[in-house]
Amino acid sequence: MKKTVLIIHTTRSTFVQKDIDAISKKHNVISYYFHASKSILDISIKLMKLFFFLVLRIRKIDIVISWFCDFHTLLPMLYAKMFNKKSFIIIGGFDAVSLPHLNYGLFVKKDMRNRMARLAYLFADILLPVDASLIKGLNVYGDPSGKGYPVGVRSFIPTMHAEVYVLPTGYDSNFWSNPHSIIHNKNSVLSVAFVSNEKVFRLKGFDLLLAAAKLLPDFEFTLVGLSGKMLEYVKNNSGKNVKVEPPIKNNELPAFFSRHHIYAQLSESEGLPNSLCEAMLCECIPVGSDVNGIPTGIGDTGFILKKRDAHMAAELFQKASEAGEDLGKKARNRIIAKFSNEQREYKLLRLIDNS
Repeated sequence: MKKTVLIIHTTRSTFVQKDIDAISKKHNVISYYFHASKSILDISIKLMKLFFFLVLRIRKIDIVISWFCDFHTLLPMLYAKMFNKKSFIIIGGFDAVSLPHLNYGLFVKKDMRNRMARLAYLFADILLPVDASLIKGLNVYGDPSGKGYPVGVRSFIPTMHAEVYVLPTGYDSNFWSNPHSIIHNKNSVLSVAFVSNEKVFRLKGFDLLLAAAKLLPDFEFTLVGLSGKMLEYVKNNSGKNVKVEPPIKNNELPAFFSRHHIYAQLSESEGLPNSLCEAMLCECIPVGSDVNGIPTGIGDTGFILKKRDAHMAAELFQKASEAGEDLGKKARNRIIAKFSNEQREYKLLRLIDNS
């Protein structure tokens, strides 16, 4: 039976659009873009608009899906519960963690935002984390004390009773591919992230990459996605073996990935990183931190950094440089086998059909 599905999202990212397109193949989809600044007034106005939208439309909706859990999630989950509609929350990463030393994560503060999200999780029928660690886990790598930060929704809301289905993001292996006409330097390391401030610079491990670059003068490090003062900072505080690039258009990234032998994802917190999986599809050899979905993505096709240490990172880059092209091909095959668009679409549609 054809259903009407409401998808509420705070970003127009490709992974959200892919879900909208997939569900639209079988069901009617209403897409609601909740875009608000950090201003309390702006958030309040947007929540009021969402309130009236739900009042007018909820009776004609069969399933409510929220991409990420935040300010925008409580009202849809509450109305779904009140009107006996099925509700899903797709958990991406930030919405299931707390890193106090970086003041990062939905659960780092017990404020209004946190309380609203906790209630939303309690009202939801089904949770769809992109990685199992976002339900229950421990982040030792990201904790400077070495004890480990609890991560995952159940670590913060043990009374939660929603059903849980791990649903990784999917990737297009035709788009993300290596043409093999591009020659790359085996000592080349690439990392991609949108970095505009010091917190994200540290969160994404760019400071660690700069430290490792100093230990490997024969390697070439490229950091993509820097902007503003962080772009200038790296230009002024790095050696000749470090290149910096502003954000690159999506359609240019496959060729950019293919020019590099190694892809680095040294984040202190992640869900299942898109850039990591996309780079692996382009046959980059992955080196990643032991955090959330990073080891899930890499598996046995790369190298895992167990401790946030520049010398240890440099050693792994050296090992990755010495690895043959076959490891890059193995990395690509892993993403195709475990994280395809088709797999996510099939599982998501089956959950909707059975709800």
